Amino acid sequence: MDKIKDSILKKIEQFDQIPVFSDDIQKLTEARYSDENELMALLKYEIPVVTNILKLANSSMYEVDRKYGSLEELLNDLGFEELKKLLTMSLTTNIYAKGSGYEIGKGEMRRHSIASAIISKYLKPFLPDVALSRDLFTCCLIADIGKLVLSEEISTANYKINQLLKNEEIDFLTTEKRVIGITHPEIGARILNNWEFPPEIIQAVRYHHDPTLVENAPLTHFVSLSDTIAMLAGFATGIDALEYRAFPDLFKKYGIKQKDIEVILMESINEIKEIIPYNPA
Repeated sequence: MDKIKDSILKKIEQFDQIPVFSDDIQKLTEARYSDENELMALLKYEIPVVTNILKLANSSMYEVDRKYGSLEELLNDLGFEELKKLLTMSLTTNIYAKGSGYEIGKGEMRRHSIASAIISKYLKPFLPDVALSRDLFTCCLIADIGKLVLSEEISTANYKINQLLKNEEIDFLTTEKRVIGITHPEIGARILNNWEFPPEIIQAVRYHHDPTLVENAPLTHFVSLSDTIAMLAGFATGIDALEYRAFPDLFKKYGIKQKDIEVILMESINEIKEIIPYNPA
């Protein structure tokens, strides 16, 4: 297991950017970008592109005193022309992902991430600070980037993982730790730390499956809540599906009742269906 973990840690250091894999990437490469609202609408759900742009903006090429967690913040500070430059740089490596060892069907990770991000918008009335909503949307999109690094190991260990889940009462995160020696949230947090993302976003990615381990961390908590509701809606990420712990006390903590969840699901599903095919698990 130590050899596997060491190999994974090397992969993290070499993981320079998220591959651009959207089927709609042609829209981005052909768009004229004459209107910032049009560009922001196109970019909104392009998870790898958004992440790569934020990574570039947070690098040493910009001498700024802050770390960006959303495109809106970046646009406000650096302006439309600079955003377009960052987009061009982000698309220079136009690599398409061939899927992930976590997926049963192609595109499941992307569908789950987008569904979770959309659902997070409908949780806005429950946020203790409305300003959290920007980072929340970004966090939901990139929460599972660690899975891109672990893909090969998960594919290799698929049988062992399924046997553990079947025979023992443990969740998927515990299974990852036991079989591989490190979890995808740990990897995701390391990647974002390397890319100099804001610490609150790094924390949210690290603990989105263990939200009760961090107190006074509403961003982390709401990423977990969005993730849970997305899975309840049928947008699971593949082999891990619903194999995670639920945290009902979090819903109670923020005053989210069963009827609220039902309304959120009803209202968000239509928007999700407009962006991605609706194929409940």
